[in-house]
Amino acid sequence: TIAGIPITNATGVFYNCSKMISAPEIPSTVISLSKAFTNCSSLKMSPQIPNSVIDMSSTFSGCIQLAEAPDIPDGVANLSYTFADCTSITQPPHIPSTVTNIRYAFSGCTKMLSMPNIPYGIVDMTSTFANCHSLTDNSLSLIPNTVTILKSTFNGCQSLVDISNFVIPTSVTNMDYVFYGCTLLKHVPDLSYLVNVRTMEGGFANCSSLEYAPKLPSNVSFLNSCFQNCTSLKDDGMPLIPMYTYNISN
Repeated sequence: TIAGIPITNATGVFYNCSKMISAPEIPSTVISLSKAFTNCSSLKMSPQIPNSVIDMSSTFSGCIQLAEAPDIPDGVANLSYTFADCTSITQPPHIPSTVTNIRYAFSGCTKMLSMPNIPYGIVDMTSTFANCHSLTDNSLSLIPNTVTILKSTFNGCQSLVDISNFVIPTSVTNMDYVFYGCTLLKHVPDLSYLVNVRTMEGGFANCSSLEYAPKLPSNVSFLNSCFQNCTSLKDDGMPLIPMYTYNISN
């Protein structure tokens, strides 16, 4: 408290404190930790997150020496950009069922070895795991059938090779740039059952190891640059373009 008044908002409280190594205790009244430790590039020990916290957007973004993520308490709703560019984290925290926003949550976590549980109710997974270079085929977890947006979700995940058994839920409508730049990716799942997908712009662009394109959703309308620079595609591995696709240009 300050002068007897409970502290509820700690937004940006230690933003850019690049010499901070360990974080102080967070009062049990705090609701927002948005950007609280953003770009604290020397931070190695995170604080315990109080049960009162709801907003953790960008809380530890850019904390490049933070090796262990803190426990996320039930009640947190916003994890957008929370651990973005935390390049030392190897394991993600458990994500509570109360979380509704995980956009860019782990983007740029280049050493993270596994994908966390994704709570039922999540809709938008834009860039959630973009540039997670260490995610492998067996580390991918189930995506719930509430997700509609997979835009850039696994963009730049350079260790993915064979995801032919990876199940994408039928709720998905947007797969723009979903596997863009996955340079080792050779085997991908059949996508023909995804009847709600409308756009796959750049979906597999720069997947330079891909030999066989997947069967595409029958209702997809936009395939701009979908297989651009897929230099390993074989003659018998070219995609069949659905009848009602409007745009397939580069």
